[in-house]
Amino acid sequence: MDLKLFIRKNFWLILVLIAVGLHLAVALRLAFFWYNNYNIGKFDLGNAAQVVYNTLQGDFFVYTNEFGAQISRLSNHADFILLLFVPFFTIFKTPLVLVVAQCLALSISGVVIYLLAQEFNFSEFASFLFAAAYLFNADVGYLALDAFHGITFAIPFVLLSFYFLDKYSKSLKKRDLIWFLLMAFLVLISKEQTSLFIALLGLYAVFVKKQAKLGWGLFSVGVLWFVGYFFVVSPAFGEARIQSAEVYMQQLGLGAELGVDLRENPFISRYAHLGDSLIDLVTFPIRKPFLFLSAAFDWKYLKRILLPWGFLPLFAPGALILAVPQYLINVLSQGAFMTHRHYGVLHYISLIIPIVAYAAVLGADRVKKLLRKGSYKLEYLPALAVFVFSVFVAWNAENPVVVNPVVIGRSDVLLVVRKWAEEQELERLAALLGGTSSGDGDRESSAASDKEPVTDSGDRDEVGATEEPAKQVLKPRKATSVYILNPRHSGGYDLVFEYLKDKSGSISGPNSLGAKLVFRDNYNFFPLRWRDSKYAVVDLSGPPKFSGSSEKSISQLLRKLLWDLEESDSFGVGLSGNGLVVFENGLSASLYQELEPRVEEDYGWLSRDIVVRNFSAPEEVMKGEEFSFELGWRCSFADETKPCGNSLGSMPFVALVPNGEKFTSFYDAVYGIFLPLGRDVHLSRFEQTLEIPQNVSPGIYKICLGWYELIPTEMSGNVKLKDAVELGQVIVK
Repeated sequence: MDLKLFIRKNFWLILVLIAVGLHLAVALRLAFFWYNNYNIGKFDLGNAAQVVYNTLQGDFFVYTNEFGAQISRLSNHADFILLLFVPFFTIFKTPLVLVVAQCLALSISGVVIYLLAQEFNFSEFASFLFAAAYLFNADVGYLALDAFHGITFAIPFVLLSFYFLDKYSKSLKKRDLIWFLLMAFLVLISKEQTSLFIALLGLYAVFVKKQAKLGWGLFSVGVLWFVGYFFVVSPAFGEARIQSAEVYMQQLGLGAELGVDLRENPFISRYAHLGDSLIDLVTFPIRKPFLFLSAAFDWKYLKRILLPWGFLPLFAPGALILAVPQYLINVLSQGAFMTHRHYGVLHYISLIIPIVAYAAVLGADRVKKLLRKGSYKLEYLPALAVFVFSVFVAWNAENPVVVNPVVIGRSDVLLVVRKWAEEQELERLAALLGGTSSGDGDRESSAASDKEPVTDSGDRDEVGATEEPAKQVLKPRKATSVYILNPRHSGGYDLVFEYLKDKSGSISGPNSLGAKLVFRDNYNFFPLRWRDSKYAVVDLSGPPKFSGSSEKSISQLLRKLLWDLEESDSFGVGLSGNGLVVFENGLSASLYQELEPRVEEDYGWLSRDIVVRNFSAPEEVMKGEEFSFELGWRCSFADETKPCGNSLGSMPFVALVPNGEKFTSFYDAVYGIFLPLGRDVHLSRFEQTLEIPQNVSPGIYKICLGWYELIPTEMSGNVKLKDAVELGQVIVK
């Protein structure tokens, strides 16, 4: 066939494929960044990957649950669709398989929307507009960054089930029926509540598509699946979950104040305000109809669902009603948290999106027929309206797949124009576009001061002061605060990942590392089961997050656990850096060497009770190289039994802080290491090794000692060094 003829004949389909390809490329780029930046963790990508990996190893559908037990995934979910990825994991042993699959499913659904519109006899141009409207949909864009969920991966299968049901109802061909049943089956195994959708789809086939035999069969399968899982399977496997929760609370020494739900199905607790059992939830609309109607009507959520489609789904109520079960599941949740657009809960809208998209095409078809009865045949108008609404919502909701390329592209264009203006000596235009001018220094200083975090420390200028010569003896001085960069941004997580990726053995660690390090028998949230783990990874950049935790109780628990780990005879410090500490079970030698105490001249007061002594460090060091320094302190408590550091409720850190005016507004340490307190807590002396990271810029750096304090700051997720003092300086080359 002639190429020009082929392009002319399939022009709009080719445009759809190009749009899908662009959408997929941007979605993958953002998802990979999200993954590599440790924004996707054990929950939920790690859980899904662990199920697939363990099944491949012979442990069918097993994963580490939120209480640290190896139990069946069926205790929480019935997403058997994960089994489709077992063959792929034999070749690609990485959670990125699931990330790629979800992005591909989201993008390729644009083609299915195009085919659906064609099925309803829309023009190719109008069909393209529907597909583009879907690709611009804000929730679709956000879902690309939402880890992996079976129900999100099933979006194209929901759309294809509508497509083949429509084709079968017209053609009655066996081939269309087989394809429909296959798509419906894939939807059914994507998550447990999709059984309600299948049941309603069966009724839709009976009363709308006039396929009674097929429809009643689907309805029966959906009802049986729902009853079988929620009343038989979930309670049976839920016993193991209850037992693991009880062990969890015993190990932490905490009780009911954590609010751990001990019911067989953990998700019933989300509707505790409606009743105490599944029967109560099902009968709630009958028992309290007015309260039900009040809670069910959520205008903000309805607008989020319908506005991108120009409210056209309202013209197809028979199709739109298929989304009612998932809609009610979301809006009736306690605090309606399942309706929020936050990572971790985004997937609750996944089943609604393809249903509403189908209803929009069906509604547009009915509006198109109404327009044809008038004097003007504007059948393309509904599709154009949907596209305009979708683009408007995408920009206002900051759809990451749309906004990021626009912002980056605009910056690149401005950069090119600015360089051209500078070459042409158009100073005013260059300055307007952010080029160099005599006032740049003042603007940078002003911008820096605007970004300065507000704290209760009134003396932060001391740490960020202009360069001073290093002192051999630091006289008593007033201390200030230093912030250690979040390990997600400063390379701390990368450091730990590289250290642990090739090591076997169970881990008790943060959620952020859980996706990349999940291919092992057990990965728990620290401090769960740390005594039974090979590695305990402590993230000091914030309180550990695990089921039922409150920041206050966990902050107190973290302090105690750090002391227990350090005093443990079986654990040693294997790695430390940027607010992360890896304790290794069975480690014979720590990264530090405890020296014999010696009496020397005090180096300077760190606080009212603690005196720094014996500090020494080299004048110069190359980045990527290690250097050793000696550091000691003594405590002058009146109570000789009180451990050093407990009075401050903190743990000691050494941090490198950039020197000079360029960094004075941030006070960020580029690197920080946890220090042990030692056995003799009143007189301690250590030789510590510190490796300068490769990404550190050459320059002069202050070596600061402070006490880790877990506090909320404007620099969210960072840790603070309280009472930090400058010990000396080092030149990094």
